[in-house]
Amino acid sequence: QTDCKPLLKKKDNLLRVVFQSAVKIGMQDSSKSKYILPGGIRVYTRKAQYQYGWDWSPRYVTCGIWKPVYLEAWNDIKIQNVTYYTDTVTSTKANLHLVAFATSDKYQECKIVLKDQYNGKILQEETIALAKGLNSIPLKFIINDPQLWWTNGIGNPNLYHFEFDINKGGKKICSDSCKVGIRTIELVQRPDSVGKSFYFKLNGVPVFMKGANYIPADNFIPRVSKNDYEKLINTAVDCNMNMLRVWGGGIYEDDNFYDLCDEKGILVWQDFMFACGMYPADTAFLNNVKNEATYQVNRLTNHPCIALWCGNNEISEGWYNWDWQKQYGYSANDSAKIWNNYTLLFDTLIKNVVNTFDAKTPYWPSSPKYGWGRKESLLEGDSHYWGVWWGMEPFSMYENKIGRFMSEYGFQAYPADETMKTYLDFKTSSAGDNMNPFWHNKHPQGFQTIDNYLLRDYYNATDHKNAVKHYTYLSQLLQANGITTAIEAHRRARPYCMGTLYWQFNDCWPGVSWSGMDYYGRWKALQYFVKKAYSDILVTVTEKNKTLETFVVSDVQKTTKAKLCIFLSDFNGKKIWQKDTLITIQPLSSSCCFTIPVASIIKDTSANNKLFFAARLYIADSLASQAVHYFVPYKLLKLPKANIKRSLKISDNKIELSLSSKTLAKNVYVSLDDKYLKLSDNYFDILPGDEVKIHSEEPISSKIKVRKIKLETFNSK
Repeated sequence: QTDCKPLLKKKDNLLRVVFQSAVKIGMQDSSKSKYILPGGIRVYTRKAQYQYGWDWSPRYVTCGIWKPVYLEAWNDIKIQNVTYYTDTVTSTKANLHLVAFATSDKYQECKIVLKDQYNGKILQEETIALAKGLNSIPLKFIINDPQLWWTNGIGNPNLYHFEFDINKGGKKICSDSCKVGIRTIELVQRPDSVGKSFYFKLNGVPVFMKGANYIPADNFIPRVSKNDYEKLINTAVDCNMNMLRVWGGGIYEDDNFYDLCDEKGILVWQDFMFACGMYPADTAFLNNVKNEATYQVNRLTNHPCIALWCGNNEISEGWYNWDWQKQYGYSANDSAKIWNNYTLLFDTLIKNVVNTFDAKTPYWPSSPKYGWGRKESLLEGDSHYWGVWWGMEPFSMYENKIGRFMSEYGFQAYPADETMKTYLDFKTSSAGDNMNPFWHNKHPQGFQTIDNYLLRDYYNATDHKNAVKHYTYLSQLLQANGITTAIEAHRRARPYCMGTLYWQFNDCWPGVSWSGMDYYGRWKALQYFVKKAYSDILVTVTEKNKTLETFVVSDVQKTTKAKLCIFLSDFNGKKIWQKDTLITIQPLSSSCCFTIPVASIIKDTSANNKLFFAARLYIADSLASQAVHYFVPYKLLKLPKANIKRSLKISDNKIELSLSSKTLAKNVYVSLDDKYLKLSDNYFDILPGDEVKIHSEEPISSKIKVRKIKLETFNSK
């Protein structure tokens, strides 16, 4: 019934042709126009978009209903929903109100009671009359000496447990209980000298957001248990994060996810589930979306972790930057109609739902506001910066391309050896067979891109005698160094930049991807690097215009006294220059504490490949943060052979390992009996003369006998 030749000329595969033809024939909007929407058939189905395949996710189109289906019956009165609002807060009093919706079978008088479940105290009670049908019940109440909800690293995520009851004749007819955090959240966008700010205020405090983008934890969502969610959120806490972005191509997450974010102090940037495509706007579709959005907003609004509702992922950017109009051959009328449908959906319908049911939480139509490559993307709104990776730009560009809030950027790496063994036979596969794009990497140029960057900064790992493991090791170092270059640049730029969320936090299957930890929760080098880069107080060094700049960044709310120790050393431990100074770290700040021209401490530039510059920050005589700067690309370092001494102790089912070296040992990777084990630190540098102590993060079996401590270092390339 339709001409497929234009599609075949675009070299689409037959299956795509069939699906797109089906879209043309049977899934047109009310105008009967025959255009195809970017995103294809998936944009018409309200299910997880990543199940149609992404560049990190397999394609499982037949995944269907995955939540319980049930009928609910009730008599007399039913509470439909109770929403809590924080109106004003001081250190001595919080004014709150709630709005309850209840359906009654008939006109009747009853008593409503609000109490604190933790202490049983009645906070408010009233006698009211319910009309037949749906009733709106407002109630104001006060909490004295409120314990506010704060993010991880700022304060405690205090929760109140409220119970709202409807009583009749002295008996409880129905009840609703909810854990609530008393807090205010604000997205501040004010014009300034360069553009417009974009930052979050929590309880009146500007908070720098540190975190990552979160995707569904499995291709088959029912397999994700509460224990799985606990491991994921605990990792975010361990890595000093305070925000996760629930990406718009996945799912509205399980209650367990949001409950844990509430309890652990992790704010959530919540996308609505629309991503990378243009969606229809016929009456049936809009009504469906309205019901979806209304349900999800009402379900999640009481969670103090919800910091932002975002309409979609990268659709505005796609329309303006990805050449869809030319690619799909749209006429001017088609383009006008498709964009009008976009604004109707994201600037009107969903925005109105949020304003109606959760007006206390900010709404943002699309992430990002502008696509990378446009100058405006670094001046206002949030930014998805993909010049590194997609644009093949060097990691150093992260230090120049800094926006007001960096909500997406990333780089791929291979997962742990133990994970790869689930889909790859190390014994029978040669390096040449394994080093290819089909090694569980959905990105069409994934391997080539990683390899290109490796050859720039490292070397040809496929020539190594153990190519598979060595390539994995190097790809993880590449990813970790690249992403922490971005994180540190973003944090140094505070308050111009007030957030950094890398892509991506987790995985949905065991493969090569941008994640910091793989499908089984095994940490890549990136996760260990992020843990340090997101520390509440950070020392970081950058080289600009042949000058070394040492910054100290603080995300704590108090002034801190510290000692800054800076030195230049060769790889054998000879100190060439050093300086110690006492500093005062201002709260919620980033400041350059020390600058020095490179030429003033290095007279012979030919020795640059044998030197490093280090900054150590001590608080109360304890090492709080350390930064090490190298003057040449890693592949040019003239590293000595590292002779690492080791001492192992096992007590209380935990491993304690001490490592020391007289010379620089670069990026030491520790494994025990060739097994993956989560440690307190890994892939670390041992500076000359230092001792590094690490331990296992999880208890090991008492039956385990450690036969071999395996150390891999960049020194032994």
